[in-house]
Amino acid sequence: MSKIGRNEPCPCGSGKKFKKCCMRGDSEHRQQLETFDEVVDEAITWLQDRFAEDLSEAVEEQFLSYMPEEGWESFVELPDDIRKLVSINAYEWALVEGHTRENLDAIPLLDLVLGHGGPIMEADQRQFLESLRHAHLNLYEVVGSKAGHSLKVRELLGDDPQTRWVFSPSFSKGEMSRPGTVVGLRLIPGTPWRHTMAAYYFPGSWTAGVLKHLRKNLEDTPHPEDHQFAYSAPIVHDWLSLLTAKPPSLLDRSSGDAILLVTDHYRIEDLDLLTQRLEQQSDVEPTDEGWVRLRDRSDGTQTSLVSLSLGAEKETLEVFGRTRNYADDGKVWLEELAGDAITYVTRDISDPLSMGGPMAFASPESGARSGPPIDPEELSKAMEGFYRKIYANWADEPIPALDGRTPRQAVQDPEGRRQVTDLLESYERSESLMAEDQGREPLKLDFLREEVGLSD
Repeated sequence: MSKIGRNEPCPCGSGKKFKKCCMRGDSEHRQQLETFDEVVDEAITWLQDRFAEDLSEAVEEQFLSYMPEEGWESFVELPDDIRKLVSINAYEWALVEGHTRENLDAIPLLDLVLGHGGPIMEADQRQFLESLRHAHLNLYEVVGSKAGHSLKVRELLGDDPQTRWVFSPSFSKGEMSRPGTVVGLRLIPGTPWRHTMAAYYFPGSWTAGVLKHLRKNLEDTPHPEDHQFAYSAPIVHDWLSLLTAKPPSLLDRSSGDAILLVTDHYRIEDLDLLTQRLEQQSDVEPTDEGWVRLRDRSDGTQTSLVSLSLGAEKETLEVFGRTRNYADDGKVWLEELAGDAITYVTRDISDPLSMGGPMAFASPESGARSGPPIDPEELSKAMEGFYRKIYANWADEPIPALDGRTPRQAVQDPEGRRQVTDLLESYERSESLMAEDQGREPLKLDFLREEVGLSD
């Protein structure tokens, strides 16, 4: 995020220098934006005064009808700042897409505002409200920003997805301006483009699911005049679902256990004996790093239980399990199998939801370990190892966002390839935001693309 220099190209896309373009009109744009925000507030206030029951119906029975039934208990307990955000989004939606209570002759609330007897307003204010009729919600990724001035956003859905600068003094600073942020906005064409005050933020892990729901809804909505609702319904529904979801946890798809990355460290006493005993096991296969123990699933695929990696000098062995149960069972299995060929040293446990480093649990032999915070380069290497371990069997794991198919199965058809691409991009958005918080360079997950043939 940076401020705009006088001689830089203007973010509006005119091709002129900032000082000869929007810098001159910057205060005018800000004043105009404040005026448009005010006219929205005035329109809502006017509806509250004259059509209070209809406006309340639009908020509580139309907008909030997208709330999942199981979310209501959590919704009433939301903190005040989140409830205020819900209120801003709900009233904006009600003004633009809500209608009166008369179901047979339902009238859009915006028609009441702009019709005979509506509030008095200037011509440009009326034109702005008219433009809202054709401004639908869409999903955007922030790809750049000019602090206190504008956001550069890329459409994530559309026949011809565009990237454009949007005048946004309020959202172009703080969390919303971080590259990789995904947000639902209602953009309004003009010079410059702008957006309403409503914003539907999604973490990267939700993006693929929201896009899937959007595409499905658009496919089921053949009439263009209904596309405004086709766009808004999945965004509002998924956003309310996000707000009222239980605290996030990472679950292993195969076992349902919480993911807690566990690595047991061993000293190798007899490599030949260890190798011989592992190769005799029907459920163990060799890998580039060592071995992996697999389990067959009922759908014909396999899942990894533990992976065993040899150290650089083949004098040490790391045994990784992605849940505590996998690691505990693997430890018992390996020590019974290997016997005197190995000696246990220590166990590391990393919580993937924690932004800190691994919690080390040392055996009496090794003693407790501690040290200075890891530097960014070392942290990047550690995170790359983390991703390679956690996604070791990803290509062959059924994933709900892929309709229960594995990524390897999904890429066999065009729609599935698009879904897998969306999923990988959502992973990388989350990784990019995490990397920024941790002060390191973001990692690309190209090894997953290569695994399923999407690297070209």
